[in-house]
Amino acid sequence: MLVDESVDDLAKEFAVETIEKFFNLRLKLAPLKINLKIAYDRYRRQYNAENLLNVVASGIIDGLFMVMLHRDIFVPGLNYVFGVALPFVGCVISTWRLKSPDQNLYHARVSKTIKHELGHVFGLLHCNRRCVMVFANSLLELDLKFDDFCDKCKRYLLGMNILRKFSDTIVQ
Repeated sequence: MLVDESVDDLAKEFAVETIEKFFNLRLKLAPLKINLKIAYDRYRRQYNAENLLNVVASGIIDGLFMVMLHRDIFVPGLNYVFGVALPFVGCVISTWRLKSPDQNLYHARVSKTIKHELGHVFGLLHCNRRCVMVFANSLLELDLKFDDFCDKCKRYLLGMNILRKFSDTIVQ
């Protein structure tokens, strides 16, 4: 996980906890060493997440990646996003709009966003069931959506050996 210096320690802790608890992934934390100005849109006063994703992807030779930053991000056509992913390449996640004085709510938002974007990284599309893969266009939608994968998405990730097998996540 490539972490920008703008990310607070609590978000980093939530991210590590989520990845280690739910995914069969080896996690390495490393500082994000790119000039973020290349993705900054002065007119919008936001960072183009697709540009960031492509720049990081072009510099990663081995393995998948996740970038975490505390900057306002967008993709063309949307006012903002919580994250963006390229299947089987990597993702960018922003905590900018996730922050809350309620630590439990902040934790839930970070966790849902990570699960959602990593789901895309491993090939999942948006889902219309009670699933973390439901598209969220606002904080309210993010807060209301389910915090786990539906049975269909779980089966897919378990089949890829990406999801950890817990008694409450095993699907027959």
